[in-house]
Amino acid sequence: MAIGDRNEDPAPTVTTGTPAPPVRLAVLAILALALACYWNSLSVPFHFDDQHMVLDNDFLRRPEARRGVGVHERGLLLLTLAANYKLGGLAVWHYHAVNLALHALNAVLVFFFARALLRRLRRERESEWAGLLAGSVFAVHPFATEAVTYISSRSALLGATFYLLGALVFLKARYEWRSSVRAAALVLPCFALACAAKQDGATLTLAVLIIERRVPRPAGERRWAWVKYHAPAVACVLLGVAIAGPTVVRFVAERAPQHPVGRYLLTEPWVALLYLRLLVVPVGLNVDPDVPAVVLWSARALAGLGALGTTVWFFWRFGRRAPVVAFALAWFYVGLLPSSSLIPLEDFMAEHRAYLGSVGIVLLLAWVVAVAAARIAARQRLRWLVPALAAAWVVALAAGTVLRNRTWQTGARLWTDAIEKSPRKARPYSNLAIYLLESGDLSAAEESLHKAVSLNPAAPEPRAMLGLVAVRRGDRATAQRQFEATLERDPTHYQAANNLAILYAEQGDYARAEPLVRRVLARKLSYPDTHAAAYRNLAKLAERRGATAEAERHYRAAVAAGGPGAAEASAELAALLGGEAPAAGASPPGGPAGTGGAGARAEFERGNRLLAEGRLPEAAAAWERALALEPALSEAANNLGNYHLQGGDRTRAERYYRRAVESSPANAEACFNLAATLEQLGRAAEARPFYERFVRMAAGAHPERVREVKARLGLP
Repeated sequence: MAIGDRNEDPAPTVTTGTPAPPVRLAVLAILALALACYWNSLSVPFHFDDQHMVLDNDFLRRPEARRGVGVHERGLLLLTLAANYKLGGLAVWHYHAVNLALHALNAVLVFFFARALLRRLRRERESEWAGLLAGSVFAVHPFATEAVTYISSRSALLGATFYLLGALVFLKARYEWRSSVRAAALVLPCFALACAAKQDGATLTLAVLIIERRVPRPAGERRWAWVKYHAPAVACVLLGVAIAGPTVVRFVAERAPQHPVGRYLLTEPWVALLYLRLLVVPVGLNVDPDVPAVVLWSARALAGLGALGTTVWFFWRFGRRAPVVAFALAWFYVGLLPSSSLIPLEDFMAEHRAYLGSVGIVLLLAWVVAVAAARIAARQRLRWLVPALAAAWVVALAAGTVLRNRTWQTGARLWTDAIEKSPRKARPYSNLAIYLLESGDLSAAEESLHKAVSLNPAAPEPRAMLGLVAVRRGDRATAQRQFEATLERDPTHYQAANNLAILYAEQGDYARAEPLVRRVLARKLSYPDTHAAAYRNLAKLAERRGATAEAERHYRAAVAAGGPGAAEASAELAALLGGEAPAAGASPPGGPAGTGGAGARAEFERGNRLLAEGRLPEAAAAWERALALEPALSEAANNLGNYHLQGGDRTRAERYYRRAVESSPANAEACFNLAATLEQLGRAAEARPFYERFVRMAAGAHPERVREVKARLGLP
């Protein structure tokens, strides 16, 4: 049977039943539900990939780093993150607010799309309430938490926005406006923007073909008229394949040793069933699920492939009799295609990958509830039952989302939860160790890392972190062994290379240190702190060899790289030259012009004025912008430390206080604040030198506080 070989759409029939909800009220209700569920996500800190996507990403800070970013590199995602950084610096609630707004918009689009689709499928009686329930359930479902609360998953939200918009516009242009020109003019931009956000957008053409296959043809339309609506989209897909094809082939070749394509293809149908189970019963959500590869002829392989085959068979055999079921299941699997087909990703499963596909299942569940409500509406005693159960369902899902967001509130809580659910996977132990290190609990961090090594001896990251623990303990020999073992397993591990170079340089072994530093720079990472540290190391090596001119060149490159390390490079360059050094973040000779210190000072003063007005988040955002313009502005870093300490985030406060002290060792207030914070974190030994420095510098300015510190430390 050809795609266009379907019965024509008969004249619409008028049905009676429960009055439809007002559209504006429905939209407001969906928006309110999304806001209520995710309000507590605004304070969730940066997690996991947010480190390199946001905190260390030079793309956000330097416009020149944005040149040449293509669609296949999720350019739209990076541009939105850059806009967040420009407007709010690293104030985390800015990023969460955008994610929440996108999710709320997507829920509204699900509402409109479900209404329009069900009407075209001759389900007018259920379309209004099913659409409202679909939008509401999508807004509050805990399964979406990872996509919404995890900032780096914004690509899934952005891609779904333009994907849903494109599908909705196609429905309107194809079946209501009856205009192929409108369809092409409106759907193709949505297709391009969806692809620029996430590769899932490439399947939008398949989605509209599914709509074409299942929705009855408008009355009086010729049999092959549908071709003109799809020809531009198909041409666009072919062009996209031609452009991105080489990149995809290279990506598959790089990942094939880790996950052969055949094994990945065999495992993903089983993963689709796991997603489906979580959508129906959202219990056991996990930021890092442990899904082993599926073996051929195993029960899991047969179950996954059987479900996929049944869906395809049902779509073609019974799609006309049960179009809603056929469409929903087909949408679910099509939404999973980019991440669950030929392109092997590092992990078999990640909840945010099924964000788009979940629309189909949510629509199906909502429609089933609406049908049940319509069938018992005539029974006066029971007509309240289904609406009450639906309301209870939405409330239960909303409560689950609020609780899931609480799990995301701290890194330690999130990865402890992951360990409980994936006890045989190494990465959760490594990630938990990051937060244990930040809190100063070296013993617990070391124990967690040894557990990770025992679970996956080939993984380089736990060994690199064990090296950091050894450095913190002062055990340089153990640290060197761990960094060397890391590079044996992963020669591209730039943190281990940089740290090992420092250890070699401390021993005077410059012949082994310099190649490691150059290896870091050869990767051309977009992380300014890493670049600044690497250039500083090269400069020090050159300085020890007596190559002053070369050392000066490397110090200037470190200053130009930006980031907190640039401030240290500026001071070291001043010491080398015996005079004035350029401000951190300034460009080297012949490079792009820097922003200068005047703008940074203006942002700093603006933050102080906002603080006086009681507008703390806006003040913090202004200080972040000041630091972006002038990384060595110690007062701004100190104020940000105060802001985060007031918010209860001692770990982040410590980072900013330390940055303030490193930028200006003479900042007595920052020294005291850093010492007090370290003491609160249980690291009294680390706090003492900063207390002593404060006492030396602040005897005249803060006599009472100095006397108190002296009495506490037993100083004369």
